[in-house]
Amino acid sequence: MTLQAQPTLSNGRAPLSNSLLIQNVDLDEVCAEITARVVKAIEPMLSDSLKRPKSRDEMAEWLGIGVATLDRMTREGKTPSFLLNRRRVYIPELTIEALTRNKGEKLS
Repeated sequence: MTLQAQPTLSNGRAPLSNSLLIQNVDLDEVCAEITARVVKAIEPMLSDSLKRPKSRDEMAEWLGIGVATLDRMTREGKTPSFLLNRRRVYIPELTIEALTRNKGEKLS
């Protein structure tokens, strides 16, 4: 009886012995199904976050843009905002809707 050394991965671990081989499956369909299940699982957490008003600084950070860019987009009517006790606030859900409606336009 001869024993062969089990191959190892670059991290020094042995590969999984219970490998799963997927054949004749549309990978796009698998990805879409996984995405749908993940979104469904985290949707309750996201919906609360999307409805909570954000300040100018918070909204700019959330969008990954500068405050000056957000101010310009607001002046141009690209992002809806509201005055709340003299403070400008944004509702992320409404902002996303507005930006996706205008997705063909340059944002900044």
